[in-house]
Amino acid sequence: MLSRQRLSQWFRQTAGRVLLRTFSPVLYLTAFVWRRMLFRTTFIALTGSLGKTTAKESLAHILRLRYRTFHSRREQNSGYLTSLNVLRVRPWHRVAIFEVATARPGQLKPLSRLLRPDIAVLLRVARTHTKNYRSLADIAQEKWQVIAGIEKRGTVFINGDDPWLLQKELPAGIRRVTFGCSDSCDFVATEVKAAWPDRLSLTVHHGASMARAETRLVGAHWVTSVLAAIAVSAELGIDLQQAARAVGGVAAFPARMQPVVLPSGAVVIRDEYNGTVDSFGAAFRFLAEATAPRRILIATGYTDTKEQSTRRMRNVGREAATICDLALFFGRSASTAVRAARQSGMPEDKAKEFYSLPLLADYLRQELKAGDLVLVKGRTTDHLSRAILAQFGEIRCWEMNCRRTHTCDFCWKLGLSSERLEEIVYS
Repeated sequence: MLSRQRLSQWFRQTAGRVLLRTFSPVLYLTAFVWRRMLFRTTFIALTGSLGKTTAKESLAHILRLRYRTFHSRREQNSGYLTSLNVLRVRPWHRVAIFEVATARPGQLKPLSRLLRPDIAVLLRVARTHTKNYRSLADIAQEKWQVIAGIEKRGTVFINGDDPWLLQKELPAGIRRVTFGCSDSCDFVATEVKAAWPDRLSLTVHHGASMARAETRLVGAHWVTSVLAAIAVSAELGIDLQQAARAVGGVAAFPARMQPVVLPSGAVVIRDEYNGTVDSFGAAFRFLAEATAPRRILIATGYTDTKEQSTRRMRNVGREAATICDLALFFGRSASTAVRAARQSGMPEDKAKEFYSLPLLADYLRQELKAGDLVLVKGRTTDHLSRAILAQFGEIRCWEMNCRRTHTCDFCWKLGLSSERLEEIVYS
């Protein structure tokens, strides 16, 4: 029999979402009207191919130093979920932060018109949803639609290191602020350090002011998200030094380069939420630069490329041979990755294939030891999360063909107690 908590989770993830999708037009109209009544609240919309959630969480953490702040939940960033989050904003919120996303052309403009942002943030253009976008130029054009509903005399923060965004022209009356590692930007990041076991740190320069930010985030690719958060907070009156200190309290978001210490003493970097080809590149660079007694990779194939699945796994296998001491591949084309790794010089017993998550979980339980650094990298729908979460207790769901597009931490079928999950996810 389902507990009340699990019944509530089931409703939110299945029946509740069906109802919300059915009444999505009504929900949009209601949220549209409600947003116009919140004239005292500053609305911020963040978009980009990668890094939206981390930027949103970082910015919310900083702005709470001064303002009553709302931010959209988890990765709820499109369609009816954006409408639902607008309805959660209250008149006493001085700032409301939303990440907005798109899977196909034409989705971002109505979201921008719904939010009517006072501030828009464009983080980065990368290869995502490539079945619906033919080129990076097409993706950049869609991301640019975040300014479609921007308020007059609004401000747009743009990644000054992204040529796809810099070449766009803003409408008259809209102010442009740039951030990045280039000296020409308004907010500049220098002295970036992120080689494991160190966490990301950077020095932020703005005019004559500068501040050192020591974060808890893993990987140098979060520079854009952190710098954007500090830049927007400065626009809203937060002192640069104060913002840099505050961002140090932001924990990694679940399954986005999230460090977790296993009972064995091994450290796992969970990055199984986003399986796009560019996110694979960032994660692999992190592992290549890391220092640890033993570096281990657990990987599936990547998405958002026109390559065949066997070629994708072949590329993953070749890369694994150069960056880790042990490579474990999961999925239908795992054997292809194993052969590629061995052909690229990896010893035969250091490249292994798995077609069952329970078997992978059992192997990790026996193999991992203190000092190991393990990168878990895959697609959301592969649900590699369970192999890691199984190290903390019994998992009840080993469904092979789950189509859910969220990590297993938030699934009612998982079986681990909420108290245990809190300890794992937010450690």
